[in-house]
Amino acid sequence: MRTLLIVFFMLGTASLIGQSAQLANQYFNNREFDKAASVYESLLRENDRSTHYFDRLMECYIELDRLDDAKNAVQERMGKYSRETHLHLTLGRIYEEEGRHDRAEREYERAIRNLAADRGSIIRQANGFTRMGNYKMALRTYEKGEELLDDESLFAYNLADLYRRTGQRENMVKYYLINLREQPNRRDNLQTIFDRFFSEEDFMELEAQLYGKIQDHPENEHFAELLAWVFINRGDLASALVQYRALDRRLGENGERVFRLGQTAENEGDLETAIEAYRYITDNKAIDSPYYVSSKQNALNAMRKRINQNPDATREMLVELEEKYLDFLEEFGRNTRTAPLMSELGRFYALHLNEIDKAIEILNELVEMPGLNKYLEAQAKLDLGDYYLINGERWEATLLYSQVDKDFPEEILGEQARFRDARLSYFMGDFEWAQSQFDILKAATSRFIANDAIDLSVFIMDHLGLDTTTQALERFAQSELLLFQNRHDEAFEILNDLLDEFPGHTLEGHVFYAKGEAYRELGDFEMAKTYYNRVYDKHPDGIRADHALHRLGMMWEHDLDDPARASEYYEILFMDYRDSRFRDHARERFREFRDTHTP
Repeated sequence: MRTLLIVFFMLGTASLIGQSAQLANQYFNNREFDKAASVYESLLRENDRSTHYFDRLMECYIELDRLDDAKNAVQERMGKYSRETHLHLTLGRIYEEEGRHDRAEREYERAIRNLAADRGSIIRQANGFTRMGNYKMALRTYEKGEELLDDESLFAYNLADLYRRTGQRENMVKYYLINLREQPNRRDNLQTIFDRFFSEEDFMELEAQLYGKIQDHPENEHFAELLAWVFINRGDLASALVQYRALDRRLGENGERVFRLGQTAENEGDLETAIEAYRYITDNKAIDSPYYVSSKQNALNAMRKRINQNPDATREMLVELEEKYLDFLEEFGRNTRTAPLMSELGRFYALHLNEIDKAIEILNELVEMPGLNKYLEAQAKLDLGDYYLINGERWEATLLYSQVDKDFPEEILGEQARFRDARLSYFMGDFEWAQSQFDILKAATSRFIANDAIDLSVFIMDHLGLDTTTQALERFAQSELLLFQNRHDEAFEILNDLLDEFPGHTLEGHVFYAKGEAYRELGDFEMAKTYYNRVYDKHPDGIRADHALHRLGMMWEHDLDDPARASEYYEILFMDYRDSRFRDHARERFREFRDTHTP
């Protein structure tokens, strides 16, 4: 019975102490230091060995400017617990508060000199210095602790952080990499730190040390992964590919990381690296690899994009790529698995080889394929509609557009179909019907469809009554259909006639813009510039002026590689055309060029 009473007494005492500690912490966090000090004093009388209660009490005394009480308490505790070297740190802080900096430095030196070979004591003392903002002494504490415990990895992360704070680049990187070696699961955390805090010089040091680590520890894939991440972060995807291929071989992987890098490179426009990544997989993995077929397909698409970006691409280069497409379909068959590539081949025939009949043939084969994905089928029908229209088969085109509209009434594919059908009506001179459809499409989910619908609706409304007839508008719409059909000479003939018949009229600005668009698509950037500039010079208040400025900016930036000239047009656009839908993009590009090129 007596033993039971003792147990209940001890449990009750522990409960009361716990409640008091909670109350003291609450006072401390609320900065009610006088009340907190009183409770901590009581708690220390119950448990005078508690370093936490003592440290909190000293904080309270310092905040209350009770420096003599703090000093006496520290010196008394030194007599009892001489191994608590952090007490020298606390005493030094008190001297700092008194303005006695020499005495403070001596106490800090004693704290370092008397440091015990105990991990907990080392961390506690270093944390104390860190909280004070005295990173130099915190660093020396960890360095002494590493020496005492003879383990470079034990405080590696803490040392790296303090070397970073004190600007010691080489040691910072060294200890971050030691930490990665011992705790590879922290790689994501380290990458976040590098992203947030590292300068270009820091990344160069990291790259240099990683090469050494990879040579010294070839079995450790985490160093190679981090080096690849550095390259990706810098935009050097080709160098990242070198590391990923080496990792793939060393670890006997299935090519996934190389494939993902290929996708990243393709999305970033680094088509050479993308093609090299995909070829690595098709050259080194078996046909049953989960990435083999996708790599074949993606490589073809990347090659197509590369040709599309090459103004010097020859017919022979295009035919060679066609053969690669056909070889792929011969190897893997024409089925639902290869359907996306058949769709791409159809576009390739139409847009690159100008072989519309072949495009129609392969897309008809595609849409009749059993089990075809409904979204891929719908996109193929939209493309087919366009190609039939290019061939002059209006009714086949409108039938296909209507099918997609019916199958996807609430989706973007349906909006695309309705827009193309309304545009077809515009081409054919049915302006009132076309305008009514464009007005509905102003509320389209797709911002691009909505913007194009607004442009065409406004254009029709502005010119429907030109010269009391629709003759001029009909002829302009006919020229746009001819341009759509790649019949440029016939289109230019109509546009030139319109310029002769309506000089200075608002329609003139649209004619200039249409010719600028046509020449740009033909790769004649000099003529394109001429006509875009005429739009802005002669019709600065017209609805195509901001379009022309945006095209000029984009062309100087991407096609003519002159960011300074591009910036001039972007500045005019966002300064003078505040209601333009291109304003935000122009302002963004202008500011980026300014920030990048201003010394």
